[in-house]
Amino acid sequence: MKTKYFYNAFNILYDLVKESLGIFQKEELYRQLFQAIYVMSGDALYDNDSIRKITSGNQTIHLRAVKKLHTPEGFEKFRRDIERVCLTNINSPVDVANKLLEQCEQVSEETGRTIKSSFNDDTPYQISRAVAAVLIFLNHADYASSKGKHTVLNIDFMRLGEEQPLLSYPKFITNIPNAAVDRLVGRIDEINEVYQEIVEGDGKLMVTGVGGLGKTVVVQQFLNKLQNTPTEESQIEKIAWIPYDNHDICLSMKQALHLKCDLEDVWQAVQDLCADSKGRLLFVIDNIENIGNDEFLGKLSMLPCRVLITSRQKILRGFNRIMYLPPLKMAQCRDLFYQHYQYAERDNEVLNDIIDLTAKLTIMIVFLAKVAYLEELSLHELYAKLVECGFKLSEEDVSCEHEKMQNDETIIRQMCILFSLVNYSEEDKRVLTFISLIPNLQFDFPKAKKWFNIKKTAVCSDYIIWVCWSMSLTAENIFTGCIL
Repeated sequence: MKTKYFYNAFNILYDLVKESLGIFQKEELYRQLFQAIYVMSGDALYDNDSIRKITSGNQTIHLRAVKKLHTPEGFEKFRRDIERVCLTNINSPVDVANKLLEQCEQVSEETGRTIKSSFNDDTPYQISRAVAAVLIFLNHADYASSKGKHTVLNIDFMRLGEEQPLLSYPKFITNIPNAAVDRLVGRIDEINEVYQEIVEGDGKLMVTGVGGLGKTVVVQQFLNKLQNTPTEESQIEKIAWIPYDNHDICLSMKQALHLKCDLEDVWQAVQDLCADSKGRLLFVIDNIENIGNDEFLGKLSMLPCRVLITSRQKILRGFNRIMYLPPLKMAQCRDLFYQHYQYAERDNEVLNDIIDLTAKLTIMIVFLAKVAYLEELSLHELYAKLVECGFKLSEEDVSCEHEKMQNDETIIRQMCILFSLVNYSEEDKRVLTFISLIPNLQFDFPKAKKWFNIKKTAVCSDYIIWVCWSMSLTAENIFTGCIL
């Protein structure tokens, strides 16, 4: 080779750790530092003679291993092994890092300054990162020299601007969304489809369906799966959960991400955040009911990150991959009903008739089950009351293929009919009156109980609040239709 930059730097490191490690060959240090990388590349470590070609400066690191070193995951594994093997066996790690940085500056003043400027703290992470960066960069310099090239190494994979190591699993950079259902019924195929599109596909997906069908639950369950998937596999490091206020996506992002900039600067700040994340960020925009005049909704697909949306709309500019969420199957609907109807009675024929009246709309099934349980209704009694009051949803009302999915009027009207099954009191009416004054935003039970001074025994009131919240329907419409 024309140059031996890596050889010189590796010698410095070896001379400082060989005694404390009790090793007498540079090849042994090479094995300890690079073993995980060779495993990643699917290659076994070579014999001493092959490794000696590298540690003697006559050959660069094997290309299959280099390809893994030039990834965030590979670099992080290498950095960790340097910290584990070397830093604990060196008296003055900072001095070692500075000596190696001097080697780096001799090769490329610009890249050397970039790596050196990132080393601004004496933490084990910063020191080991600097050492790893220098060794990888010098190996590239040797390779370019041997080929007679003058290529510039893109060092983004080193994450020199980050203050913390690469996460093993994705984490939220916003508030974590409310917990999904306690026990999921069905939706395994849908969750897997979301995973395939976001993790393995092009990373842009809109999940669409009528309100109350379970879009948000599917996405939440996908996020649970994602959080338990190693970052190395998913290539997703950060998750941002953005509840959309259905007026201004920039304002929603500003609030969720706790941005300090002015509203007019939010979109640029979001673009910068995506760029800094190098495609390893996932934005989840929940509950786009209406597009309206929000121009930035049409730009979401242009963000250099992955974007997952839940919406009642069937089309959003830039999103070519759309998953139309279907209703649960009949057996799954029965399972869901019985999960909340805690009596021993089981009559699947009658229950099938009840579920047919709901057109398999998930939230209606849950609401009916809870009402029947609280009012101590048998399945026959529940069905008779529903028929008597004229409750019925059609498949068109909940179909993703039908225009009605963007209009809540039919569902609101049927929900008002269901309220007639609940023996709510004057106090409950007062609660609904208060709800009618609340904007169409999500709120949880503890806050609602505190606001309205609802005692724990007022279960029916809880369910009325819960329905308004879960359906994302305007409380004013429900209040007007059911009370006045």
